[in-house]
Amino acid sequence: MARTYPIERPATVRAFPFRVVPVYAGAAVAAGVVVLLAVLRTVRRTFVRLAAGEMTVMVAAIGLAAGLSRTPPPPGSGGGHGQLALEYALAPFTPGALITEFRLDPTVLLLLALPAAAYVVGARRAGPWPAGRALAWHAGLALAAWALLGGVGSYSRAMLSAQALQHMVLTVVAPLLLSLGAPLTLAARAFRHDRTGPGLLTRPVVLTAVYPVSFLLLYGTSWLPWSLSGYAPRLLTELLFLGIGLLVFRVVAAVDPLPGPVQWAERARLLAVVTAVHLALGAFLLLGPAVAAGWLSLVAPPGAPGLLADQRLAGAVSMLLPLPALALLAVRMAPVLARDGR
Repeated sequence: MARTYPIERPATVRAFPFRVVPVYAGAAVAAGVVVLLAVLRTVRRTFVRLAAGEMTVMVAAIGLAAGLSRTPPPPGSGGGHGQLALEYALAPFTPGALITEFRLDPTVLLLLALPAAAYVVGARRAGPWPAGRALAWHAGLALAAWALLGGVGSYSRAMLSAQALQHMVLTVVAPLLLSLGAPLTLAARAFRHDRTGPGLLTRPVVLTAVYPVSFLLLYGTSWLPWSLSGYAPRLLTELLFLGIGLLVFRVVAAVDPLPGPVQWAERARLLAVVTAVHLALGAFLLLGPAVAAGWLSLVAPPGAPGLLADQRLAGAVSMLLPLPALALLAVRMAPVLARDGR
């Protein structure tokens, strides 16, 4: 297990275009305010106190993690491919390393442990609850943990194929499983409220625009190399796409209630847009120019494929990995769409 330690970023890393930072920051603040207001309206006072205590613990853990990150590794503890630009040692790449490698991150552990614990508490308060829902929820969290803490997370900043694998898990597979866990239905039953959260963020017309635009910005601007160049940019980027995936699959999966009526035809169009985005992204990575080549050539670990071959593999992952989950949703929708058509 490698420890992290702060260093100066190499001068060869291309900087993020900071002129767009106010746009991103404004959007993030607006979304945060909407979600916060929805939470304050829908959650009981006791739950707010519990959340405040959890946030206190999280802040303390982040402080502890920051202190530990300033501790240099002991002499002779390297043992891997020392990537100074990555701020941690990365072992030579093998396919098995995607499963066997693991890096402890207290911040990510807390971010995943809190919803897991909250779901267990909610299931106890709600009374009888389907085991399949609970299994889907915890499986989604487990996949997110693997993508962020396992070998995929370690290599995602150094190999485009690992980045694509992490991105597809956190944007499609994990959000779909979490949505099938019906967390809002569980919260409504456990805390005796019927609020469904902000309506704007679950409108299909909004998500139909947000989903492709977010991928276009990530892969069509310098956002991707910027997100790979540091721990915080990488984590924030993946959490943002995880949130987008949760909103999309909450609508498409149709398990939790929505603030307003949504026709199945609207859900089908949103699913079609999501599918088209991943097919287009895969084709772009398979046939298009090199992506983030400057950064990836700097940090590529021993044993990794060449940059072009690795990008082609990333294209195949982006195109093929989401298809089974999206196909299952399409099959689930087909009878309802046929009935509405009649």
